[in-house]
Amino acid sequence: MSYSQILELAQFLSIREGQKIKYSDIKKEIGVTVGTIKKMLFALENIFVLRILSIVGDEKGFVVYLEDQAEAKYLDPNKSRGLQMEGLIFRHIRQEFFYQLGMT
Repeated sequence: MSYSQILELAQFLSIREGQKIKYSDIKKEIGVTVGTIKKMLFALENIFVLRILSIVGDEKGFVVYLEDQAEAKYLDPNKSRGLQMEGLIFRHIRQEFFYQLGMT
């Protein structure tokens, strides 16, 4: 992936933060294969750029939250206050749920 595609991916994820995303949505927007998208998301999650949450139930897809509030705002300067607050709350409350012994 080129630098511009990685930046496009980060911007797409920031704009869609907290919303259901499918790999096909990203493929359409960025123009890279699903395999490449999966590898990039895996890498970005493992270097703590973002957090991926699976959707439970019949729907397919996942939800993404960026790990850094300033980064999320930089990548999506038009993000509403409500969405900024949702991300902020997730970033701070998630620690209580994900960083307990035995949870990942």
